[in-house]
Parts: sequence; structure tokens; C-alpha cells
Amino acid sequence: MNIVDSKSETRRQLEAAIQALKALAEIIRHAGEVPSGELYARLMGRVTLDDYTRLVETLKRAGLVTETPGHLLRWTGPKNLGTTPENDNHN
Repeated sequence: MNIVDSKSETRRQLEAAIQALKALAEIIRHAGEVPSGELYARLMGRVTLDDYTRLVETLKRAGLVTETPGHLLRWTGPKNLGTTPENDNHN
């Protein structure tokens, strides 16, 4: 594999990860809250447990999702993806 192929593959993997992150964020945002195990069970044919865990941790670090001790994922980000909390209309 040459450098160009390697960069293309890295870019493809990064784009896929971003799409997966957006999709997971949208699912949680739409639900408001969802048990993490139930969500993973629905996605297990499409994503590994390690990747799912990384995606959830990324959303938590970004301040978009919190997780209770009982593994309930709650959306804490803006009402609409693509907005910031400062610009989100809470009326």
C-alpha cells in the first residue's frame, strides 16, 4: 500500500467514524434518553462493542450525552444537531 492509498483509507475510516458518531447522537437526541444496553443491542450487527463504547464516550466527553450509573444515556446537547447551546432556542 502506498502513501496515497493509506491517506485515502484513513480518510475513509475517519468519514465513517464521523457518520457513525452523528447517527448515534441523532438516535439519542431523538429518544431523549435510552438504555445503553438496549441501544447497543439494536446496533450490534452494525458496530462492535468496542466501537460503540468509543462513540458513546466521545459523545459524553463532548458534553452531548450523560450516562447514569444504571447506564441510561441522556441527551444533554442542543435540541437540534448542528447548533450550539448558546444558539439553541429553548422556548
